[in-house]
Order: sequence, then structure tokens, then C-alpha cells
Amino acid sequence: MKFFEEETLKIVLSLEDKKSGIPGPICAQVTYELNGSSLKVTISAESPKATIFNPAWHPYFNLSGDKATIKNHYLQMTTNQVVEVDEENIPTGKLLDVRGTVYDFQKGVQLGEVLENHPQGFDNCFLFNAMSNQRMLNLSEPVSGRQLTCVTDRQAVVIYTATNPETLSVVNGRKMASNRGIAIEFQELPDLVHHPEWGSIALKSGERKSFSTLYTFSVNK
Repeated sequence: MKFFEEETLKIVLSLEDKKSGIPGPICAQVTYELNGSSLKVTISAESPKATIFNPAWHPYFNLSGDKATIKNHYLQMTTNQVVEVDEENIPTGKLLDVRGTVYDFQKGVQLGEVLENHPQGFDNCFLFNAMSNQRMLNLSEPVSGRQLTCVTDRQAVVIYTATNPETLSVVNGRKMASNRGIAIEFQELPDLVHHPEWGSIALKSGERKSFSTLYTFSVNK
């Protein structure tokens, strides 16, 4: 099923040297490519100076069309570890196995059921299984039949269920409410500069680095 014709939008950002304390200058580009029912998002950057680069964007989803909360949604991800954090949500330096915990989304899990056992909601970074053929995420809502399938080249994904959101925010003319949307943020692991054993977000001088994620929407009736 083809919903839209192909469209492409590019946004170019120029960040000054030492912006937020990060070496630069950095020239970053975000490209949105809409092709049928798929949206490909590519983020790239280059700099004449050695620096760091771990871009992400924060789309929120509610496949019910905002007719209900996300509790009826099912989430499945090929992630097998979660980043352990302290009381201030700062990584401790440990990666925990998700098996048998509330962080296990390797099989499709209804968000309402898991939130009953984890009432504070999720704002966590999950590491994709390095042995898996694809780094994939599936989100579905059975009443509408809508499904979102994501395939990425990123190392990890942050899941935020907005269980305790900023209530002053207004969306579609209504104040933000608990579990109204789920944010899916693909990225490299946070705090990599302090945990080189997890990988690297280094951007070498003159190097161009690029990351892509494909979002595909479908309807199952």
C-alpha cells in the first residue's frame, strides 16, 4: 500500500567551535526521505577538528491516533541489555541482561501489562543484540491495526513512555497526560566518552559520519 509519493527534506545545521563545550565547528545534516509508507531519517556530520558525534531525534508515537494511551500498544525489540543508571538516571558503567526482567522486550509485550509492574514508567537506554541479524523495533496497536517497524544502524535505543511527563506541555490543544505517547530515540550508548569499552562516538578531523533509521508504517485488519 502506498500512502504518499516520494518526498525529501534536508536540514543543515552549522555549530560553532566550542558550542556547549564541544570542539568544532561541526556541520550536521538531517535528511528525511518519505517513500510510500516508509520514512528514512539520515543524520550525518563532519568537522575540520576532531570531536564527538552522537546525534538523536525524539519522535513520539501513539498509533491509536491519540484516542487512547499507549497502554494497549505492543512493543518488541531485538535488544538484550539495558544501561544501568543511578537515582539521577546517570549510567553506572554496567550493562544488565534484560532476560526475566521488566526490561525484556525481545518478545512482543503489552505496555499496559509491563507498566503495572514498573509504575514509574521507562526512560531507559537498551542495547541491540550484537548477534542479531537486524537491529529492529516493532510497535503495534491492535484496535487500529496500525504497526510501526523500525530498522536502524544505531547501537541502541532510548524508550521513554512519558508516564510522568511535563504536564504544562500542550499537544493537540490538550495538556500532556501520563502515557499519552512513547518516544523512540535511536542513538549510540550514552556516556561513551567515559566507557570506551562500549564503543566510540569520535568524529575524526575531515571524516564524514552518517547514521540511518527506516520507519515503516502498515495497517493489519
